[in-house]
Amino acid sequence: MKKHVNYLFWGWQILLLILFSPMLYAQTPVPLKSIAFYYGDNPPLDELHTFDVAVVNDAPNIEPELYNTDSSQLFAYVSIGEVYPNQVQNHAIPAQWILGTNKVWQTDVVDLANPDFQHWLLTKQIAPLWKKGYRGFFFDTLDSYYAATQDPVKIKAEQAGLVNIIQEIKKQYPAAKIITNRGFEVIPQVKNDIYAVAAESLYQQWDQGSKSYKPVLPNDRAWLLKQFNQVKALGLPCIAIDYVPARDAAQAQAVASQIENQGIIPWVGNKDLDNLGVSTVKVIPRKIFMVYSPVADKQHFFTPEVLTIASFPLEYLGYVPELHSTADPLPDYPLEGRYAGIIVWAYSNDPKLLTQMNTWLLKQRKLGIPILFMASIAFLTDVPAYNDNVTRSVWNLHMVSTGITAKNPILSVAKKAPEIGYEVQPFPQNFEFIPLESTNSQVLLQINDQNGRKEDAIAVTPWGGYALDPFVTVGMPNGLNRWIINPFDFFVKTLRLKPLPAPDTTTENGRRLMMVHVDGDGFPSETEWKQGSYAGLEMNNQIFKRYHIPTSVSVIEGEIGPDGMFPAQSPEMEKTARIIFAQPWIEIATHTFSHPFNWQLMYHEKVNGIYNLPIPNYHYSIEREVIGSADYINKNLAPKGKRCKMIFWSGQTNIDANILKLSYEAHLNNLNDGAEVVSPQFYTLTSVDALGVNYGGYFQVYSSNGNEDLYTNLWHGPFWGFVEVIKAFQLTNSPYRYKPIDIYFHFYAATKIASLKSLNTIFNWALSQKVFNIFESEYSEKVLDFNRTSLAPLPGNQGYLIKNKGMLRELRLPQSQGYPDLAKSENVIGYYPYGKDYYIHLGDKTVSSLILTAQKPQEIYLYEANARIMQFQREAKGVKLGFSGYMPLEFTLANMKACNLFEGATMIAPIQSAQNDQAGLKSYKLTETKSDGMEIRC
Repeated sequence: MKKHVNYLFWGWQILLLILFSPMLYAQTPVPLKSIAFYYGDNPPLDELHTFDVAVVNDAPNIEPELYNTDSSQLFAYVSIGEVYPNQVQNHAIPAQWILGTNKVWQTDVVDLANPDFQHWLLTKQIAPLWKKGYRGFFFDTLDSYYAATQDPVKIKAEQAGLVNIIQEIKKQYPAAKIITNRGFEVIPQVKNDIYAVAAESLYQQWDQGSKSYKPVLPNDRAWLLKQFNQVKALGLPCIAIDYVPARDAAQAQAVASQIENQGIIPWVGNKDLDNLGVSTVKVIPRKIFMVYSPVADKQHFFTPEVLTIASFPLEYLGYVPELHSTADPLPDYPLEGRYAGIIVWAYSNDPKLLTQMNTWLLKQRKLGIPILFMASIAFLTDVPAYNDNVTRSVWNLHMVSTGITAKNPILSVAKKAPEIGYEVQPFPQNFEFIPLESTNSQVLLQINDQNGRKEDAIAVTPWGGYALDPFVTVGMPNGLNRWIINPFDFFVKTLRLKPLPAPDTTTENGRRLMMVHVDGDGFPSETEWKQGSYAGLEMNNQIFKRYHIPTSVSVIEGEIGPDGMFPAQSPEMEKTARIIFAQPWIEIATHTFSHPFNWQLMYHEKVNGIYNLPIPNYHYSIEREVIGSADYINKNLAPKGKRCKMIFWSGQTNIDANILKLSYEAHLNNLNDGAEVVSPQFYTLTSVDALGVNYGGYFQVYSSNGNEDLYTNLWHGPFWGFVEVIKAFQLTNSPYRYKPIDIYFHFYAATKIASLKSLNTIFNWALSQKVFNIFESEYSEKVLDFNRTSLAPLPGNQGYLIKNKGMLRELRLPQSQGYPDLAKSENVIGYYPYGKDYYIHLGDKTVSSLILTAQKPQEIYLYEANARIMQFQREAKGVKLGFSGYMPLEFTLANMKACNLFEGATMIAPIQSAQNDQAGLKSYKLTETKSDGMEIRC
């Protein structure tokens, strides 16, 4: 299998996927059932976790040790029998190691029998890969010596050399898993040293000589099947790698099915193996490629429309926005199978960019990827080489140039679909009237002028759809926007989005998540209500000691440390910080060293005291802000066995990839920004923000709602105003649960009686709800797991295969889709009805299968709980279960009419409830926070 090796920078996506996993995944041997091969420059690492094995070309910034889980392993591609002469690492290969050339692929065939080459291969190729963390290898070009010699003696020597290479690798690295590409002649000799055997072209092939895809001849297929059968007789899995064009998904699926019917694991991809193809499973794409126009200043990166308006509805539907600036090169790898659709919310008057984007979009249109234009279709209509006939035939759009154009047209709404007017009604504006016809389309909003000219302003088209300004959102006097279109319905219709079991970051085991996080601002501030005291001390006395719930607390080193603003008071404040951090319900975070107010201006201008706190003699350094402040906490404030786990970004939180990279390298989960004021007066879906944003492969996690500053007029009063956040929690929970509860405030809230009272009111309200308390680091991990959760249809489309890191354990599905079939599903332990959805609970495994049924389950299941499930094992006459949480255990079990709960020999009495008894539910409240010895007996 040849590939076009490219060692361009791949980014640090691998770190985003798995850097901060709280556990090391055991490498448990599992039968090989699926495999993927991806040799492109930008591997879809999230999606590759769908497969048991993913073979990639190594790159400097891939971390296989961090990628590997108990359900997916990263294998390194290694060419054994050939080398590319132009690769830097191959320049040292002497001529006497070269056996011949492969003219078709323009490579050198090496002498496998040469001991010096064998040593070089083990020390310069395998050893570095092993050191880096690879525990699996895909050995290609094993049979290349046939292209260089026909001498039977030499062929035997080459085969003996190959056997020696494989056996020596296994001798030095016994845990190594090796997949060979062919090498059938030597398989019997190395059968105990290899993991599986692959071969290319069982049904469909790529002919490098003719540069074309071709069917495999029957005789060639018969020969290869014979070889596979001999390999299977040795007890080894077989893999067939076939080739079809990336655009032909139907053919790829058909070929994969043919291969699988032979008892062989398939991979069907394109000739370059840089598309997301088909194995025994095929990924359901969850990512949306979103094109935006960059903001031309030093302070921001993304336009509000893309980030703060469009992202959240997509996430709620279960999809992952992936933002792409028009300033960056467009991807040249195949998007089909990897992205569910494309959204273009961008503007330009640059002729070169207009042409480039138009060409790229036309390519995606021909490949059948749904495309949605928001606000503008300039990339279709404003290109220098605009041709109305092409636009009409390809894009079903016709710019009307006939008729009389009124100077001040009188406009009216001629047609309006139900999904238009979601939060505010459309209001036509004559200066934005564009005579436009959309043919063969479902027009959702049509505007007429007094002369009968029409503008099809919003439409679902054969290729996707569009919504033109000013009919997407409307800016309100309070600075917020309101949706004219229903984004949920509109995105589903235009992008042809399938209903998914949406990974959910708001809930676990049916209960709404609750977090608390505190920014370090104001720790030294004097309290107005208690003379001689300060905020850090009183926040601990009045809040932290009162509410023994998971709380993530940060400090600013420049406020409390000896190198900061108040060195004389530092010993006292550090003492208080140590007391706070020693409490077991407190998680430690840093709020940086100097609290940058504007990270970008601070970086560009480097003026101390204007864009950050005025720390004496400080010279700005992002390393000092991120890594240095965390090290200070770990060395001076954290108790033994505890460390700083998070960074809460400060100020405008307008960080970038370089800053985020430091937090990931320091093993710090990150949080902050993104939250708007949500209140009855200003409530709009546009104020419900995204989960975060990806900067160059690193994900900045947003807090779930705003802090007290936003409810107290930026701390100008009323100082009791934060109590209004309760209404925000209510609005984002009904009729749909959009966000968890996150009580987010600063230390200076302890300086005033009114703000302290508001905090007590908020805490008491939140704890009166049915909540599931977690730390912010756990929420951050759930957000990352949302992005990396992969879905694939089960055979026969009977359900879904779900894989992730096991941090996110809740799925949301419309009740109209049916109940979870608890008998046939795997790692599905229950469900909870809420609104029109079922919240489906996953167990402690990283791999789940969800099968749906129209029949209500009769098995015992978990209805809801306030703690994480550590065990849920069904047995003949009951269930063994265990919980681990932070609060006294509360949980409800369903279908329990003839069953009881025991801990050892002691039966645990349920809470009496007529409603529970009638529904077969039994609820329990225990004093302990953990239990691993409970058993349901029926």
